[in-house]
Amino acid sequence: RVLFRSGVIGMAQLLEMTKLTTEQKEYITAMRLSAKNLLQVIGDILDLTKIESGKMGLECVNFSLRNVIEDVIQMQQGHFAAKGLSLIHELPVDIPDFIYGDQQKIKQILLNLLNNALKFTEQGSISISVKLLEHRGKQGTLRITVTDTGIGMLEDTIRKIFDSFEQADTSTTRRFGGSGLGLTICKRFAELMGGKISVESSLGKGSSFHFDFPFNKGSAISRYEEH
Repeated sequence: RVLFRSGVIGMAQLLEMTKLTTEQKEYITAMRLSAKNLLQVIGDILDLTKIESGKMGLECVNFSLRNVIEDVIQMQQGHFAAKGLSLIHELPVDIPDFIYGDQQKIKQILLNLLNNALKFTEQGSISISVKLLEHRGKQGTLRITVTDTGIGMLEDTIRKIFDSFEQADTSTTRRFGGSGLGLTICKRFAELMGGKISVESSLGKGSSFHFDFPFNKGSAISRYEEH
């Protein structure tokens, strides 16, 4: 992955800095997009292989869920602006300020769900909400929901979207691209953390993906201490 990123993508960036015709610039843009998509597929396959071989473990740290959500939103802000979509996020006051868990996997699940929503939403909005489902002492269960106003899905599609390499149909693959692994990895990561992912959707009316996961209450840290 590192060689691919520094080689193919790096050379494309260098070539982009030279004097190019309009047509050549279009080719470079297409090449960079293709390279980025291929890199994502490679990463997804490696993650899935680790999970299925039992080599993927949890790396728990003390972190701020609010900061993670804000970071993910900041990372995707340009993509939302490019499509003219509104991004709404709701963080109620009753969610813990700090929790102990696998910060990176939670962030990756959220990024995958947001990217999925972005891919299938042409107009309207996407929202991220957090809900405290259960809280007993220092333990509890949180739900992160990503809702979009996109194309939605039929019941038959919902039943298979978490399977490896599955998408709605061949026309979806042709129109939107993707490997069909993103949601599979989200589901496996959620299960690894003792949680789950579910979806509610109606064709033409958008979708809501719910990520439920258990947590232990953490202690206050500065933003610079987070991994």
